[in-house]
Amino acid sequence: MASLPFSFSIKATDLETLFGKALAVDDTYDFGPDIYVGDKKYEAFPITGAGAGSGVQGMSVIGFGEYVRFTVK
Repeated sequence: MASLPFSFSIKATDLETLFGKALAVDDTYDFGPDIYVGDKKYEAFPITGAGAGSGVQGMSVIGFGEYVRFTVK
């Protein structure tokens, strides 16, 4: 876990390694943090189902709406 503010760097090669394919025009990547409130974890991108935070669009339910979207041009 990290506290805020926090910064990180992502390279195209990192995404290609993670997803196992080259980037293509119009590919879109969303980045958002998991949020912990006490012992409860709200996942930005849960593996199954919508999850408690229901992804980056649903994080506002717990008062958090920050995420960033990158599109390959």
